Amino acid sequence: MTDYHIKHFDVNASLTKLANYTGSSVTSVYKTPNFYYKDQMLITWTIKDLDGDPVVLTGATFTFRIISSYSTQNILVSSDNSQFISGDWSEWSLAGGKICCRVDLDQGAILTYLGSSAYDDCYCGLWATVAGVQYLLCQFNAYIRNTIS
Repeated sequence: MTDYHIKHFDVNASLTKLANYTGSSVTSVYKTPNFYYKDQMLITWTIKDLDGDPVVLTGATFTFRIISSYSTQNILVSSDNSQFISGDWSEWSLAGGKICCRVDLDQGAILTYLGSSAYDDCYCGLWATVAGVQYLLCQFNAYIRNTIS
């Protein structure tokens, strides 16, 4: 496995948002995360329901995407199910709501999007597909930082 920068997110799937938990209670919402052009990330996710219990993900396939805007849906990064690898994270557990995915931010689409800007907003989404039906688990804004400008 490549040397990945690891970023962990707790998700409240009932609210489709990133969340901080104290025990089973949501205590706050995450601050906007920073991603960096050219970075190789391993995002680990703990998916919980409104009560703070793990969401069982057995039988699901997954997709994580970063887009430039909600209106144009310009895909900057797409990690399909083949990038969700159980061996990348020792805590992986579909029954326990714990998954991870590899995210390659060394994409020409990101550089084109950023141009000479130091950073720009982007929008992220994590989906699970079960029996042919796609469910949004989480959506959030992030900043992509231009590490070469």
